[in-house]
Amino acid sequence: MTDRAQQPSTPHLFIEAMAQLAALFRTEIRLVRTELSEKAAKAVNAVGMVGGAVVLLFLALLILLEGLVAWLVAEGLPPYWAAVAVGLPVGIIGIALLLSARKALKAANFVPDRALEQVSKDMAVAKEVVR
Repeated sequence: MTDRAQQPSTPHLFIEAMAQLAALFRTEIRLVRTELSEKAAKAVNAVGMVGGAVVLLFLALLILLEGLVAWLVAEGLPPYWAAVAVGLPVGIIGIALLLSARKALKAANFVPDRALEQVSKDMAVAKEVVR
């Protein structure tokens, strides 16, 4: 026969379950923070690398475009038409790249999907425990 004094009461079990759920939610919040900081660190690192690449590519592009304009002038094209013939396609390509980059940097890419999914599951469990 078990001693009733040693068995926890129903309210005590409920309070303990709620305390464990609160601890679980605190852990999940830490997980969300960690995931966000990891994604932010990756984004900062990527932006730094992109910045360096942009500077180098810009300088290379300037040199190549000046050479192309000089070649067109040497072939007999007036300098202003040579500049237009080179600058117009480069500008169109630049606009296309800018639009593509803007699309890639939408805020939806930085949502902590895994952590939010886990918190949603935990909320469902908490609702079941409360019932």
